[in-house]
Amino acid sequence: MIKRLLVLLPLLAANLLVAAQTLSMETVLAATRNDARIAAANEMPGFARSLNYRLPLVRKVELRLGTNGNAFRDSLYGDIRNEDFYGLVISPNNFRERKRQKAIQGAQVAVYEAETRVLWQEAILERYDALTQLYFSRRLYAARAGLDSLLELKQRLLLQMLEQGLDVKVKEIVDTENDRNALQFGMADSEKIIHRESAKIQSFMATQQPTSSVQIDFKNFITPEVIASVLASYSQSLPANSIYDYEISRTYLAQKELDYQNSRDRQILSFVQIAYELPIVLERTPTRLNPNNNISFRLGLTLPLPGNNNLNRSEAALRLKEANNEVKIAQQETRLTAESQRAKIENLLQSLRNQREKNATSLVGKLLAADNVSLQLSPLESVELRVAQQKRELRLLEIEMEIAEEYLVFLEHSGYLGTQPPKNYLSVTLGGY
Repeated sequence: MIKRLLVLLPLLAANLLVAAQTLSMETVLAATRNDARIAAANEMPGFARSLNYRLPLVRKVELRLGTNGNAFRDSLYGDIRNEDFYGLVISPNNFRERKRQKAIQGAQVAVYEAETRVLWQEAILERYDALTQLYFSRRLYAARAGLDSLLELKQRLLLQMLEQGLDVKVKEIVDTENDRNALQFGMADSEKIIHRESAKIQSFMATQQPTSSVQIDFKNFITPEVIASVLASYSQSLPANSIYDYEISRTYLAQKELDYQNSRDRQILSFVQIAYELPIVLERTPTRLNPNNNISFRLGLTLPLPGNNNLNRSEAALRLKEANNEVKIAQQETRLTAESQRAKIENLLQSLRNQREKNATSLVGKLLAADNVSLQLSPLESVELRVAQQKRELRLLEIEMEIAEEYLVFLEHSGYLGTQPPKNYLSVTLGGY
């Protein structure tokens, strides 16, 4: 039994260390590089480069064999000239088509690279949202729990007053009960969010290191003041947006495909033929055979008829037009949404500053800071002051969470999440990872 315990103790200690391990926000964000979607997307540009998009110089090679005339005597014409025919026919590809088809490969690679940046932004945004929800849900749960304990104390005081026969307003009892019910519903929602986001972060880290529970170090979580500085820098330098860049790359690919379709059915040189005709039956037997006289050359020229490719060319033109429209829509949506989010966050920041100023000059805070003996406050009055103060603090926290949520939408459309090297825009230091 003792031997078994000695064997199990190191394993239990290792599990406890894994369970108690605290992760930084940068560690969670850096795990995005191990995301299956990112890994798969990173393989596509290299694979596309390895493919052969080029048309060969020669489209077709033919060997033609045959005879001219026959070997039978004719009563009208006598002996007819008879020859064996040996021909080599080479049909080249369209030189312009070869050039246009080669250009499609580079455009396709650019699309895959832009798509990788879009997927990176989506994956990073998922982790940003999980970290933000977890951070504020824990704070909201603690704040609501503190307020709920004060309301519970208030209920006990009201009950004591009822038992003592003192005057208690029914509305005050009902309001306190309703406040507690609303708080407990909010605490239940916060608890669900904490479990959900913790499980989500745990799944993010599953490919990097095992964790039985998630403990994130939020000591450097971004503050409203740092968010304001990020908004100020946005007006000075506007980074490229990955979604907009992706639509641009699709437009470039559509243009190259249209150029390729325009180059088709415009070939003039059809074939080059080299032939040798060996005479078998001659009217007069030559004294000396000259093979050079039996070699022939042929050159085939085709009149281009581009109208035969109208369908493919029209479809390519439609795809290019649709891609150009998507670029205009993406440009308008990203810029307008980013500017709209910026204005919305600035309004919320102003509301936060106003609320803080009200709290600083509030009589409730001054009464709580004063000496209760000199004020001669009853226990119920003291609790009511603390409840009012706690409600103000809870409201500040809710505004901060709303600012952070709108800030994530701003980051999505501003292009900051796609910048390289990546930065942690949820940290007060805005450091890399």
